[in-house]
Amino acid sequence: MTTLDRTSRAKLPHEFDFRISVLIRAVLVILTLTLLVVPPASAKIKIISIDRASVVETTTNSSGAVSSITVYGGIAGDTSRCDVANSTTETCDNCRLLLNEAPEAAATDSLLLPCNQRRINPNLNLSITFSSDAVDGSTAITNSDGSAALTPATAGGSVGKGTTTTVTIPWSTICTRIFSDAGDSTGASSCEPASGSVSGSIRVGISAAGSGLLNAAGDDVQALTIKVRSVTGTSLATNCGSAGSAWQVCYFDMGPGDGKAIVKTLLGPSNVTFPATDYKAVRMLYAERGFNYISLASSHVDLPITATDTTNFKITPRRIQDLRNDITYFFKSALVDVAGNVSLYSPSTSDIDCANSPTPDLTTCRQVTPSEVVGVLDKSNCFIATAAYGSQFAGELDTLRDFRDQILMSSKAGRAFIRFYYEQSPRFAEMIFHSPVARSAVRGALIPVIWFAGFALNYGPLNAALMFLASLVVVAALIHLGRRLTLRRARRSLLPVIFGALLFPSVTMTPSVSFAAKWASRTSKTTQGKRANASTATQSARSLSALEDEAPPAPEYPYPGSQGAVQNLKKNVVDDDEFSELASSIEEDTSSPIENVDRKLTPMQRPLKVNEDGDYLYEKLPENEPHKHGSLKPKPFSKIPGRDAPSSIETSGEFTYPVTESEFTGAAGLRFGVMAPPAIKNGTNNLAFKDIYGAQSLLGLLFEYEYPLTRAIGRIGIKFESGLYFTQAEGRFLRSVTTNQSYLPEEKFTFVMVPLQAMIHYRFQYFDTQLFVPFVEGGAGYNGITELRDDNKPPRFGGSPVVIAGGGVNILLDWVDQYSIRQLDAEYGINHVWLTMQYRQIVGLKSDLDFSSNLISAGFTVDF
Repeated sequence: MTTLDRTSRAKLPHEFDFRISVLIRAVLVILTLTLLVVPPASAKIKIISIDRASVVETTTNSSGAVSSITVYGGIAGDTSRCDVANSTTETCDNCRLLLNEAPEAAATDSLLLPCNQRRINPNLNLSITFSSDAVDGSTAITNSDGSAALTPATAGGSVGKGTTTTVTIPWSTICTRIFSDAGDSTGASSCEPASGSVSGSIRVGISAAGSGLLNAAGDDVQALTIKVRSVTGTSLATNCGSAGSAWQVCYFDMGPGDGKAIVKTLLGPSNVTFPATDYKAVRMLYAERGFNYISLASSHVDLPITATDTTNFKITPRRIQDLRNDITYFFKSALVDVAGNVSLYSPSTSDIDCANSPTPDLTTCRQVTPSEVVGVLDKSNCFIATAAYGSQFAGELDTLRDFRDQILMSSKAGRAFIRFYYEQSPRFAEMIFHSPVARSAVRGALIPVIWFAGFALNYGPLNAALMFLASLVVVAALIHLGRRLTLRRARRSLLPVIFGALLFPSVTMTPSVSFAAKWASRTSKTTQGKRANASTATQSARSLSALEDEAPPAPEYPYPGSQGAVQNLKKNVVDDDEFSELASSIEEDTSSPIENVDRKLTPMQRPLKVNEDGDYLYEKLPENEPHKHGSLKPKPFSKIPGRDAPSSIETSGEFTYPVTESEFTGAAGLRFGVMAPPAIKNGTNNLAFKDIYGAQSLLGLLFEYEYPLTRAIGRIGIKFESGLYFTQAEGRFLRSVTTNQSYLPEEKFTFVMVPLQAMIHYRFQYFDTQLFVPFVEGGAGYNGITELRDDNKPPRFGGSPVVIAGGGVNILLDWVDQYSIRQLDAEYGINHVWLTMQYRQIVGLKSDLDFSSNLISAGFTVDF
């Protein structure tokens, strides 16, 4: 039976392969018959470009392939405003004034006319460039189902696979076809639909048979959706109360910004459904001299409409950029449809309509005076304006020039440095200028240099050097702490590798090595692993030293070949002949069978018997029954010489060794805090920090490092601290009298402060396990700040020295989990963990950047 089963299993893969082969052949036959019987669907040609249309929209599917192409033809305004009327090769921009037209001299709203910057005309030839990788044949353009050919103006004739070709066709021919298909042939010759919009489709591609039609199975085609839109009726928006069926912008108002204007409110008629598929943008037209100077040719920005449904709409973005500050601009609105037609201008009757404005008593909601927007930093206290957005007159260069002239030039070493700089720097300047990455890197590297220069100019080079050194000490302390923790982890992870490398020769010994040597190596490796996790470095070293000299204990039971082996075998071998044979082989063999046979033998365990192959058979001990009554008894220690006695043994058999607390070499902490708004004021408009960022506290994250000095009376040390505070708010206009203050600027500012502080720190700590440890501290620091903007304008930087005094309490957390504290000490050198709560008073030393405030923080401190 076994033989038959094995044979069957051997044949199974071949039978499986045969069945798979038959199945594949059947599938291939079916596919071949399908291709012969069913004609393949028409493939799509590759459209390379479509020119001489108002708008072309292409949509793609999830795989990136073109799924549909829509071609728009816009008809708006008079062709007499075009450079060349009725051109066959160029669209026309008729959103322009004629030579004799001036907006201020024209009648009210007379130059708010429909127009299109890419207007089509019936004589214009639509140009389509494409290629096919599927078939050879001739180019063709047909109606929507490919059954009727359209007459092109030019065609590529016969083309081969992969060849690019271009076909052109007059818009009049296209309009005649799609207007007829839509049942609107009134304006077909002029491409002006009576209803204002007509849609249809045509086919373009390669006719394989050369018939000029595109309905055969072998043809390669692409369908194009054609939409023609014209502007009918008045070009002005009407009263929204009687708007009828026309959708329009009924109301808008504008707000000022920094070099920009912002559309604050935009409303349509409440009783008209928004045609989301008809319009694509709101055009904001503006002029500097007044509403009467706005015409169809005025400066403008098209703000895209993002519709969520057919009943409401919004525009994104809402900002008109690149305006000049302190210049008044006047605004009108218009709509741009999907074909690029511009119409429905806001009339002059609504120029002063501010009924929906936040301040309806005003009449200036559609005129804006942009103004500079600032935070608490203005130009007077700006250390750098950043090289990224500045010029040779930027603030940071002024700071460096002053530092050069006032400080460096006053010393021989400074003059030598300047001479060296001007000799070496030109060859690097060109490379940096043409590399955005290099410019960014250099700007980042110059930030501390410019801060140092500014501090030196205000408070002297000696104070600047001391502050710079304090900053370096903070950085070095953090690096030292991180390096120490990293080295501890690395040492812990490398120990097994090192021991493994040392023990590898013992593990891979040849069979001639004695069993005692193998036992010693295995015992040494096991004991080393236990000591590495359970004892201190000193105790582990002492244990390892003892184990190196430790000899294996004498085995309790003999092994084959030793004295008494034959008598012991007699007890386990029943057959006398088998016993005689085994005894004879043992007595004749002078070497230990352990050296010749790979047997897993524990020296303290007696074999039950030896089988005919020479393998030792051991009694299988029954599993311990579950403990039912009382507590488990601790396992006794073996007291083997050379092994350190543990302080305790758990019921599970785990040894616990005493751990000596590591020496205190420093402390580090992480705290979260809230700082009251500082007393900073903008020197130009006198706005305080609270006026801009509000009265809420600043959130902060603080890092500290303490270096101990003495433990004679408590603990005295030097503490270095840094961190990050931040908050956000809208800015304020620098000159509030120049603009409408009913609006706040939309430019959002992010205030960031980085403190660098050094203090004398005193702990009222007189023994290591003191539960509550009050502390006091005092020192000085420098708070560097920056204000970032969300409108891509350069940030501003500043800073000011401060003095600090504070106090708090450390609460010992070792009692929460003493075992974990021992593990942290053994592995990372962290011997205590504290909960820290602190109050601090900050006093600013600079009047225009007064950082006077108070700070409450809490977090964790670790001693190591």
